[in-house]
Amino acid sequence: MDRAVILATDLLRGLDPRARDVPAPLLPVGGRPVIVHVIDALLGVQIRDLAIITGYGDDTIAQELGNGGVAGMSIAYFDADDGSGVSALFAVREFAGDEPFLLSRADVVTAPETYARVMRASRLTGASVAVAPADGRTPGVVKVTGETPGDGMLEAVDPVATAATGDDAWVTAGVGVLPPAAWPLMELVGNSAPGDDTLVTVASALLDAGAPVRAVPVEGPWVLVDSREGLEQARAAFEGRR
Repeated sequence: MDRAVILATDLLRGLDPRARDVPAPLLPVGGRPVIVHVIDALLGVQIRDLAIITGYGDDTIAQELGNGGVAGMSIAYFDADDGSGVSALFAVREFAGDEPFLLSRADVVTAPETYARVMRASRLTGASVAVAPADGRTPGVVKVTGETPGDGMLEAVDPVATAATGDDAWVTAGVGVLPPAAWPLMELVGNSAPGDDTLVTVASALLDAGAPVRAVPVEGPWVLVDSREGLEQARAAFEGRR
C-alpha cells in the first residue's frame, strides 16, 4: 500500500476566533496545521503518493501545502465537484486504481502508530477502520454491534443511533483502509446524508455486502477538530507532551 487519500471537503471555518476564515485542517495545533500532522503520520508509514480532496474551487489547502516535494512526497489535489461525503471519493477513483488505499479525515489528530496499526490489520482482513471511544452524545459517533472480543471483527454498525445505552460500544471513526471492492458499493450508497461520517458509511456498506471489517482501537490521542471544543482538546493534548 503506497497511496493515501485525505478527505478535506465541507471544511468547518470559524473554530478559532483569531482565524475565522481558516478551515479546520489549517488551524495550528502544536505549532503546525492539523493536516500537517496527518501528512507526517503518512510519511511515517512510508506513504509518498497522496491525494487531497477539497471542496469545489477551494484552493486554500493547496496554497498552504504545495506539491509535497519539500517533504519527499507527491501531493495531488482533486475538487469534489460531484458532492461531498462518499460521492467526493469518486474524485480520486483513477488515482486509487485497483489497489487498496489509506483514507483519513483532514481534521483528525492522532498518533502516527494509529495509521500503522490500521494498515497491518487491513493486510489480514482486507478492510479496517480506526476507532476511538466516544459516547452517544458526541456528534458523528457510531454504535458498533456484534464485535467479537479480542479480534475486533465487526458484524454491524449503526450510524443513525442517537443515544448510548447499556454496554453498547460507541466510537468515532476517521482513519481506514478501503479495498477495491468498496467502489461498486460506494456507487450504490451515493452521496451520504449531511453529517454522516464517510468512513462509517462505507464500512457499513462493506459489512452489509459480507466483506470483512476490523475495528482497530486507538491508543493515545484522538481528537476530531470539528468543533471549537475539539480544537482546544487537540491543542491541550500537544501542550501535555511538552
